[in-house]
Order: sequence, then C-alpha cells, then structure tokens
Amino acid sequence: MDHHQAIVRRHRRLRRACFVMTLAWFVGSAILRAQSSTVLYSSGFQDGDLSFWTLDGPVGATMVIDDAVGQPPGSMRIDAPSVSQNANARTPCFPFADSTAEFWQLSADVFRPTDPETGWECSLIFRLYSGEECDGNLLFEWSTTGGNSGQWNSRTVELFMLGLDPSPRSLLADLSVGPPEFGGGTCFFDNVELRGPGEHIPALGPGSFAGLVLLLAVTGMWILYRQR
Repeated sequence: MDHHQAIVRRHRRLRRACFVMTLAWFVGSAILRAQSSTVLYSSGFQDGDLSFWTLDGPVGATMVIDDAVGQPPGSMRIDAPSVSQNANARTPCFPFADSTAEFWQLSADVFRPTDPETGWECSLIFRLYSGEECDGNLLFEWSTTGGNSGQWNSRTVELFMLGLDPSPRSLLADLSVGPPEFGGGTCFFDNVELRGPGEHIPALGPGSFAGLVLLLAVTGMWILYRQR
C-alpha cells in the first residue's frame, strides 16, 4: 500500500467516524425526545379558556378569544399598542431539573392579518432564567417567527438541554407580538401545544445520555471496522 492509498483510507475512516458520531447523537436525542413527550398543555381555544396564560406587556395590550378566526374558528388574539415593546401571552414558570436532560417543544398555528409594515412579528419563544421562579436574569431565549400576511402557518420551537449546570434555573414560553415600532400589531394563535418532560416521566441524566451516545458510536465504528 503506497502513501497516497494510506491517506485515502485514513480520510475514509475519519469520515465514517464523524458520520457514526453524528448518527449516535441524533439517535440518542430521538430517544430522549420520545421519553420526554408529555403534553403539558394543548388547546384550540374553542372552550374560551385562557386561564393557563398570563398577559405580559405595555399598557393597552390585550389577550382575548376571537371566535371568528381560527382553524377551526376560535383562537387567541393578542394586540400590542403602538410602542416598542412586545405583548406576550406567558405560560406558568417551570423549574428546570439540573440533574436531568430535558426536551421541550412549543407548537402553534400562527396568523398575521396584514403586512408587517409597522415592524411587528408573531413569535413562539422559550426563555431560560436564573433562579427557580423565572424572576432572575434572562440567560437565553429560543424563538421562531411566523404568520405570513393573510394565511395560517404552523410553527414549532424546540429546546434541548443537558443538566450540566448545578445552579437553579427555570423556563417559560411566550406567544409574542412585537415590537410594533410605528403602530399597533395583532397576531392570532391556534392549536397551541406545549410538550415537556413531565414530573412522572424519568428523564435521562447527562451521564446516561452521554453513555448512550458513546455506546452507539463505539458499536457503529466497530461495525464499520469489521466491514472495511
């Protein structure tokens, strides 16, 4: 075997190893997602109940049920006044267990009635805070926007966290309108679903998750080695 062939074989093995590690990570994540798929909230708002949500925003912001708009009719309507501040429908606060890995998902159908000439957006947001009551510093946020003018769009935001930080943290989700910089903004949200680990579903700890990924990776690399 000449030097060039040896280099080619090493590169091929490296590509295979990268592929196996990536596949192992996705398989491990899929297993975590499957065992963390408890529905914590689901509503199409036909029942008129908004008790799960708390309105957070400037004076003049509103959160109501709109019986005429939805898929089917019946949705949450959020109106933001003409100031540069978001209006949010906010979920309860969920403490984050520092010793576990958790998967969270927020999905909704989103509708924006007019072109965003005033600069507002309809968003789904996860916010991670220090402390156990969502009243500490905002550490990070994950979001997706949607609702093209005049049509419904399905949107999903996902959050995957490994419990490697021992400090207290907490999580909440927002359905958000804004910021309407030059005029008021309106967004409709329907068929909203929040999924999380659930207290009665044991989540994989970070050590177990890392061990699972390593086991899958080693197994895959051994199979590739046997087939070379």
